[in-house]
Amino acid sequence: MAGLTENYMRSQGLFKGRVMKTPTRIGLLFPLESDYAHQFVRGIVRYAHRKGQWDILTEQGVPTLRWKDVLRCEADGFIAGVHTPAQYKMLREQQAPVVNVYHGLVDYPFTTVLTDNRAIGRMAADHLLEQGLTNFAYVGSSTMGYDRERREGFEETVRQAGHAVTPCLTQYIPGSRGAAGRLRVGEKRMAGFLADLKTPVGILAGTDNYGVGVLQAASMLRMAVPEQMAVVAVNNDDVLCDLVRPGLSSIAHDAEHIGYEAAVQLGRLLQGLAAPSQPVFIPPEQLVIRASSDILRIEDTHVAEAIRFIRNHAGQFIDVSDILNVVPISRRSLENRFREALGRTIHHEIRRTHIDRARQLMAQTDASLTEIARRSGFNHTSRFREAFHKETGVSPMTYLKKVRSQK
Repeated sequence: MAGLTENYMRSQGLFKGRVMKTPTRIGLLFPLESDYAHQFVRGIVRYAHRKGQWDILTEQGVPTLRWKDVLRCEADGFIAGVHTPAQYKMLREQQAPVVNVYHGLVDYPFTTVLTDNRAIGRMAADHLLEQGLTNFAYVGSSTMGYDRERREGFEETVRQAGHAVTPCLTQYIPGSRGAAGRLRVGEKRMAGFLADLKTPVGILAGTDNYGVGVLQAASMLRMAVPEQMAVVAVNNDDVLCDLVRPGLSSIAHDAEHIGYEAAVQLGRLLQGLAAPSQPVFIPPEQLVIRASSDILRIEDTHVAEAIRFIRNHAGQFIDVSDILNVVPISRRSLENRFREALGRTIHHEIRRTHIDRARQLMAQTDASLTEIARRSGFNHTSRFREAFHKETGVSPMTYLKKVRSQK
């Protein structure tokens, strides 16, 4: 078993220095089969470079271990998705610090870093409420803890707006491997549930797979999406969400941030520092709006496309030239259309969207102002302070102190 190689780091754009001679050996225990997992590892490796003395153990060139290798890997610490009591027992026997990144066993005495599933539910509800909807439903699993938390966040926000959520809960996952026969049964059951809903309705699907199932059932019923049924899902699997028609709006996890924070917590444990008494929750990165929920009531298609692009890049630095790369008209024409449709400039809309993202991060994370600025699309903290004050009338530090004093 060897350390994370220089060639692997270079291939991932991660290599920035030499491996230390006496590194701390870190074992990663989770599947490396998705883009989420790759981004998660990227966050861990970013911390490892900053720390300078971490060696990520590999198995056959892959920077994650198999559970059967745990007893012989001699790691100094682990970041693991602990799914079963047997896996928990195996790690306890190692007598090494562990950070768990799976929600299922949060009651076990491991430091745990997780995506904030309730915040995911709230984000979906906010978006669907903004579309002017008053009927809502949730489609997801009756057995998975993350599904329950997403539903609770969704229901809480909808209820605060004076509405209710109709749930459709099942152990069945549309599109799972080896489940073609059950998929037909699932579509019929889903179609029966959707047919009974009062429309227009906003639906949160617990995962992208469930979202695809909803869209397939809607097609069977010849229901117009998003006009009769606006659908938002979770995970933002680009291939899956762009493959279906209409494209599936989906909430993206901040996987790299989760990986980085898991590494930070493991670093603290390795230094003998106290573990947090509660799980560390990382808010979702953003809602990527696609056609399944885009009831944007703007007749000008160029303006609507520009707004969609701005919203989908709320956490990245963009300017007007980036928008003109996807909207095929002149800058002057787009500026005039923007003022006519919204009463504000393109630059103002970009700034407003970035500041909304910053305020969300202030309320939901413990990030510093510098980190909030970076994750809100600002290259310089000074420009962030200036833009925040113009948009809100107060300094970002004043706003930050206020929202965090209310937690």
